[in-house]
Amino acid sequence: MKALLRRELYVLKYNLIPFICIWMLLPMAIYLFISIPFSGQISIDVINYINWSSIGNAVYSSSILAYLLSSKLILKYKNKTSFSNLMLAAPQTNSQHLGAIVIWASMIGLVQFLFSIVITQTLNSSNLFFLDKILIMIYGLPIIIFVSNLAIFVHLIVDRKLIQTLVNSILIIFFLFSSGLFLPLNQAPLFLSYSPLYQTIINMQNIIMINSSVIYPSIIVLVLSAILFVINLVISYKVLRK
Repeated sequence: MKALLRRELYVLKYNLIPFICIWMLLPMAIYLFISIPFSGQISIDVINYINWSSIGNAVYSSSILAYLLSSKLILKYKNKTSFSNLMLAAPQTNSQHLGAIVIWASMIGLVQFLFSIVITQTLNSSNLFFLDKILIMIYGLPIIIFVSNLAIFVHLIVDRKLIQTLVNSILIIFFLFSSGLFLPLNQAPLFLSYSPLYQTIINMQNIIMINSSVIYPSIIVLVLSAILFVINLVISYKVLRK
């Protein structure tokens, strides 16, 4: 697994400027095209909408980046002519290959999360305590890990690019409008209100609103990520080793 991660680190080294541009421009684009337009239509008790949506900005941008990166990496393994596919003949197990994808995508996503928090807090002229930022990142990391595993799952079971694009679009739109990141779900359906993903987002928003929060929804999301990883592992032996 270390060799696989070193390979991605080597790629990052020679593509650092594009990555930095993405880390900086993605949260700014979300701020400009989502947070600001919605701020004139939505009001939040206790805190203004722009500050409230900074959590949504961080979670959405980091999750999107982790999803796209995981998708790109797993598709390389499915490409019979790629170097990644050739590496399947090496001694590494599928769990190491998939684990490397999840770890790397989560690391890149976590950096994006940090950039988003810093940029949005700067644009809003507001400051979170350092410990609050750390706590928000701890709460948010399981979401990034789950999204990375979800991307692997989707692109392992779906081969046609048209269907991949359709599924990706549905997930991106659903996550944007139906997860509580940018639109408060005051009357959300029960199945959504009790979902660990939604509860994790609520608890992250509670931190920025100086309300009490709990970590157990994030732990549940992490457990679900582990279950999805095992499912991906089983599927990978049928898809990648055939």
